[in-house]
Amino acid sequence: MGIRNDVPGWDIWRDGCPGGDSPDDVSARADRLIARLSKMQGTIALFSHGQFGAAFAVCWIGLALMEGQHFPLHTASVSLLGVDAHHPDRRTIELWNDRAVERKMRWACAGREDQDRPRCCPGRQASGLTATP
Repeated sequence: MGIRNDVPGWDIWRDGCPGGDSPDDVSARADRLIARLSKMQGTIALFSHGQFGAAFAVCWIGLALMEGQHFPLHTASVSLLGVDAHHPDRRTIELWNDRAVERKMRWACAGREDQDRPRCCPGRQASGLTATP
């Protein structure tokens, strides 16, 4: 049994989680976070699971939450959200889903016993988003 058996055609971006957050709930949470970040100065680092990271990013640039489905995030990726220097009310995505750090770590660990997951490069569980309000 699974959600796709219970609800054929189910889509997390459209339908939310049964017994959990609706897309409106997620969008409201992202908007509250954006409001808090907008009051801060400097570079701010955020860590999130991929689906909320994508939801946050589309809310950041003013798109509907459903559009988050087009912004997948890989484990241990880095994304940068910012503001256009010439238009401070225009939020931007400056970098998305970059995994260069992961590749560098794997190269640095080359030659170890476990090539798929070297001991010096443990798997990561969150994606990082940096927002500059």
